[in-house]
Parts: sequence; structure tokens; C-alpha cells
Amino acid sequence: MTFLSQGMLWGVAAAAIPLALHLLFRSRHRTVPWGAMAFLLASLRQTSRRLKFRELLLLLARVGVIALLALALARPAATAGRAGRGDAIDAAIVIDTSYSMAARDGATARLDRAKQAALAVLDRLPIGSTVRIITCSDRARTLGPLPAGRLDRARAIVSALAVEDRPTDLLPGVRAAADALKGAANRELYLVGDMQRAGWDRQASALTKAFAEIHTSSGLSFIRCGAATPNNVEVVGLDPQGGIVRVGERAGFTVLVRNAGPAPARDLTVTLAIDGADGDRNSAPIALLGPGEARAITLTAVPDRAGPVAATATVGPDDLPNDNVYSRVFAARDRARVLVVEGPPSSRRPGGSASFFLAHALGPVADSESDRAPVTPLVVPAQDAAPALLDGQDACILADVPVGTGVAGDLRPDFLDRLARFVRDGGGLLIFAGSHVDPDRYNPTLGAGLGLLPARLETQETRRPRHFDPTSIDPHSPLAPFRVEPLDRLARVEIRQSVGLKQDRPLLCFDDGTPAMAAGAVGSGTVLVVATGPDLRGSDWPLHPTFPAFVQATLPLLLRDPARGRNLAVGAPIDWSAPAGPIALVRPDGRREAIPFQRMNDQAIAHVSETDRAGLYRLEAPGARATFAVVADRREGEDLEALNDAEIDRRLGFRAVHLDGDDDPGAAVGLGRARRDWGLWVLAATVLAFAAETALAWLSGRPA
Repeated sequence: MTFLSQGMLWGVAAAAIPLALHLLFRSRHRTVPWGAMAFLLASLRQTSRRLKFRELLLLLARVGVIALLALALARPAATAGRAGRGDAIDAAIVIDTSYSMAARDGATARLDRAKQAALAVLDRLPIGSTVRIITCSDRARTLGPLPAGRLDRARAIVSALAVEDRPTDLLPGVRAAADALKGAANRELYLVGDMQRAGWDRQASALTKAFAEIHTSSGLSFIRCGAATPNNVEVVGLDPQGGIVRVGERAGFTVLVRNAGPAPARDLTVTLAIDGADGDRNSAPIALLGPGEARAITLTAVPDRAGPVAATATVGPDDLPNDNVYSRVFAARDRARVLVVEGPPSSRRPGGSASFFLAHALGPVADSESDRAPVTPLVVPAQDAAPALLDGQDACILADVPVGTGVAGDLRPDFLDRLARFVRDGGGLLIFAGSHVDPDRYNPTLGAGLGLLPARLETQETRRPRHFDPTSIDPHSPLAPFRVEPLDRLARVEIRQSVGLKQDRPLLCFDDGTPAMAAGAVGSGTVLVVATGPDLRGSDWPLHPTFPAFVQATLPLLLRDPARGRNLAVGAPIDWSAPAGPIALVRPDGRREAIPFQRMNDQAIAHVSETDRAGLYRLEAPGARATFAVVADRREGEDLEALNDAEIDRRLGFRAVHLDGDDDPGAAVGLGRARRDWGLWVLAATVLAFAAETALAWLSGRPA
């Protein structure tokens, strides 16, 4: 128990006044013997005892009246640091705005319930109270109001709240509320949300400790705005099929859909659109999707222009719409251009040179249809490789090319320098390490000198033919199709000559566990190294059906990607440069706003820091525009189960105040303040004590 007006406790000392008066003014008389009074002594003794008892009760009643009056003015309360009836308080309202709050329990979204509950709390705050509104997802934002006593501004802030496509983490919001309440006399903290288990588990021990510290000095109330686990289906992936997406040709896309809810999902529809085009929407039904089940759906679309193009996949209906949309920006091309640099040809099989097999693998069409091929290869011998040949190319392939030998057929130093800049600027490089690749020359030249090798090359003796191991490919790798039929026949390829690759995480291994293919990022580009050559001197692979499939599968890893940097996670900033300003931003909800920019090197540089909603962000400037795809944090949809009140209390270690957002939480909190304030009860006891004192005084004044 504590006292809301502790200074009034000094009034309890006034209870000693009746006792002091009683002791000071007690009757003092001298005993005089008188024989006539002897007969009255027996009666006087009995009467005196009765009078003394009445006087003692009267004394205690007077002491009690004064003490109780002082206690009533001091306003005893049941809990320390908490306001009583009518006291002005300092409140902090933490509202969960993570995207699980967009779930609908019936016709109303959880965030709408949370806003109604927060407004009800504001309406019941006593006169003179202050408030801070704090939103919480995986970060906390203190929105105001300023000054804190402007409750009308607080109501406007609450009414304007929107869901963020971020996961739940309650700790930042709770800590921000604790900081906002520091130094306040009467503190109350309200946590308004769906009590999602994931938000409590993300930093469980630190969150429990923070609540325990708040509970010792503040009022703490949990307002629940959703209890049932919603039915939720989400789009978790969107990828083009076949590597290269060509302008004007129908391309296939794989849309990965998952049921994250507790019940089977029925009668779903998956839709794909390019750049939001209503006329070219492709849809497919899903009759039944079990709990936890994921399914890949193939849909098609036709991009109508080259460059970065936005594809958007949707699924529904369900109870949580925010993760039903998945957007991705990808590159649509007229065709890809690849420079093939060939090493010394085989004297035994002129028609079986590396360029012969690579040209047919890159463009597997008849010569009469070469203009329709998705890839245009330019084949040059190593001695003719000039730096200017890299201009306009998307990727470069070194097919068993020697370096550092100083003889004919070697790559020129100026070409190697240009090749390094080409890769760092976003181009791709594929190195086939055939019989002319000397590790002792490649490592210092392309490795230490230019930084183009993702793995150190080593000389390796092959005593017996080796084979590729398709099971060594990561299931999430672009080469994953080679793990299953029919492409797993890659294991039948016989490798007679190869180099060693020293890398911890290769893309592909041989059957003896040694790396067969390594990859790495160099600047904005990618470098791949294959441990054998693309001709018949080292293996029979070029004659195998998996060779052209392998070359086509690696192309998406190599090609210069104009959509690089256009696919972001929610919360990541957007940076864009345009030839000139002004620059406008169109957000996923259609809102258009001007963006400040800076001039730098004849470019207008814009920075967008707020990307809390998933979807397409379009930046527009005179003569330029760009689209960025932002996807929601899928951790939020993985576990939508909520903690019940008993589970929360077990985690906290004390019994908290739990309220239902559908009721009137403001009235419940006001009733709680009244129950905590014992001042009225003590005042009632004071009145009763005063009535008792009056009655005893009347009895004591009657003749004995």
C-alpha cells in the first residue's frame, strides 16, 4: 500500500493531542478521611470503574477520528506509483502496427479495434493528464503529441495510424514508453495489440525484464484486439522461368504460395500482372491448400518493353491481406549479348572447338532463325580480344584461355584491365578452366592482381575420370533443376581433366567431394569458375544434353541486370539518381509526393527512407522514371498464434491487467483507479469514528 498525498501523513501526529490533554488535565485531589463516607466507598468504586472505561473509549475514539482524517487526506492506494480516482496521470499508449494487425476478425481489422480502444482510454483520462502515442512493429516511433497535454492532438494521431508491413517486436515500443514516463508521478502504460506470440518471443527475456521494471512503479494494462489465429495464405516467391525474359514473348513465372494459417484454404485464386496491366492478367485457381503446405503455380505474362519491368503476384481471399501481394522488378530484354573469348583450338578436332559448343549452347536455334535467338554470342580468339569488344556486352566467357604466358594466344593486359572494370560495373564473367589454364599464372594475374577469382585455382592430377554430383547443389540455387530428372543425368558426364578450386561453399562438387564450380560477387558483377573446359579435350560434357541446359541455367547469374537494386525488403531505403529534378514519388497506396533531392555530378540524387508498406514505389523525374519493388517481412506471417492472458501472466511472473478492446477499456481502467484509491473508504471510516465519539461523549456526560 502507498499514499497518493504523502504530505498529509503528518496530520496523524495530531492524534496525540487528545491523549496529551487527557494526561495534562486529569483531576488531581488530596485524600481526606471522613467517616461518613465509608458507607459510600463500595458504590463509588464500581461507578468509577465504569466512568474510566467510558473515558478511555472516548479518548480512543477522538484519537481515531484525527488519525483517520489525516489518513483520508493522505489518500491511501493499493499499489505504489499508480493514480487514484480523479488524479491527473502521465500515460503512454503503445499500439502494435505490425502487419498482423491488418488481420480481420469478422468485419473489423485488428488495427481499427486498437484505435477504438486507444481513443476510449484517451476519453477517460482525468483532467490535466498527459499522453504519449508510440507505435511498435520491429521498431518504435514516438508520434507525440507535443505538448503532451494536448489530448485532441493525441486523438488525431491515433485516428491516422496505419499498418506497417513489418514484423512484431514489442521490446522497442516498451522501452520507448518507459523512457517517456521517466520522472512522472502517476504513470500508466497501455499495450494495445493482438498479443502475437512472435512479438513476445523475439526478445523474450529482455521484454520480461522491461515489464517487471515498469510494473514496480507504473500502472500496466494489456488491451487485446484479436484472439483467434487468422486464416492466412501468402505469396512467398516470384521468379521468371527459363532465365531470360524477352520483350514481346510470353514468359513463364513461378509463383510460390504457402498456407500459413491453422486451417485448410479453399477456392483460392492466384493472379499475375506485368506493370499493373489489367489487360494481361493471368490467373489460376487452387481448390485446396493444406495448413503449412506450399505450392508452386506457373503463370505467364508478356512484357511489352525492354528494361526493368515490375511483376506482381496476388493470392486470396483470406483474413490477412497484407502478405497476399508480392512484387518483383526483373529485366526484360530484346536479347542478351555475350562475348566468348576462345583459347587455342584443338588441332585434333577443329570442328569440336570450345567456341563451337558454346555458340550452340548459347543460341540453340537453326542458323536461319539466329535473329530470333535470345542470346547473341560474339566469338573471338584470345589474341584478338580488344577492350572495345566488351562495350555493350552483358557477359563474357573465357573458354580455356591462357593468361600471363607472354606468347601468342594470351590475353592482352589492356583487355584484362577493361574486363575487371566490366565485371565491377555489373557484367558477368564465366571461366572454363580447361587444359590451357595454368593455376600458377591465373592466381597472381586474375586473382591477386585483378580480384576476379572467387576461388583459388590449384593444379590437380586426375588418375581416373570423375563425375559431377548433382546432389551437392543447394536446393535454392538456380542450378537446383539439375538435382532431379532429367537434368540429374549430369552425373553421367565423364571428366578426364580439371583444376582444383579452393572454396568453402561451391555451387557444384565432383563425386569425390571436391569443388567443381565456384561463384562470387566482384563489385556489382558475378564471376563463375568451372573446373573443366567446354571442349572434348577434358571431358565428353559438350556432347552431353545437359551441357546446353547448364549454360542456359548459368546465364541469369551472369547477365548485366538493369533491375539490380530495385528489389528491396520493407524498411530498406531507396536511392535513385535522375538527369534532372524535380522528383516525385508514387507510393503503393497511390499517394503522390514531392521528394527533396541533391545535385551531384550533373545528377539529381533522391533518397526515400520511409518504405514501411510493401508494394511498388515509382519515382518520376523529367525524362526518367524507375520502379522499386518492396516486399513485406515474411517472418510476421510464419506464426500468427496469440498468447492468452494466462500465458502472458506466466511469462511476466505477476498478474497483469487484461482488457478486451471490444469492450470499453477506458471505463475499466477508470474503475480500476477508483478501486485502487482507498481514500473514500477511509473517509467513511472517519465519519463512523466521529459518530462513535459523539455517542461516547454523550454517554460519558450522563450522571452516573
